[in-house]
Amino acid sequence: MITAGSSGHTRGAGRVTTALVAAIVLLACLTACGGEGSDSGDDPAAPDYSARLNGPDTAEPGTVVDLSLSNVGRLRDSYQLTVSPDENGIVKPRHLTIEPGGNAKVAVKVEQTPLTVKVESVGAGPDLDELTIK
Repeated sequence: MITAGSSGHTRGAGRVTTALVAAIVLLACLTACGGEGSDSGDDPAAPDYSARLNGPDTAEPGTVVDLSLSNVGRLRDSYQLTVSPDENGIVKPRHLTIEPGGNAKVAVKVEQTPLTVKVESVGAGPDLDELTIK
């Protein structure tokens, strides 16, 4: 017979604690292993070569805008960045290599607006991504 306060009561609490620990371990694994929301190159459904250019889409002439270029593909890739029209801005660095899931800072000196920063990939070719700054 189980009475209040006996080991039968703690057995149920033990199951809850075990389930809670298992949920925490699962969440930690998903976060560390590139779970949902990650730009990691571990996703087998991701294309071999892909990139994402992020940053502000407005700027005043004479300012420098910081952009972030992320490799969201599964393989290491090299990129070339250009500004169009050429006279409207300067991008540095123009050439860089990024590991899968990695990113790099890119600076754009805005001479005139609008301008478009274009990303070309060695693996995927031209027109991989672009960002227009107005």
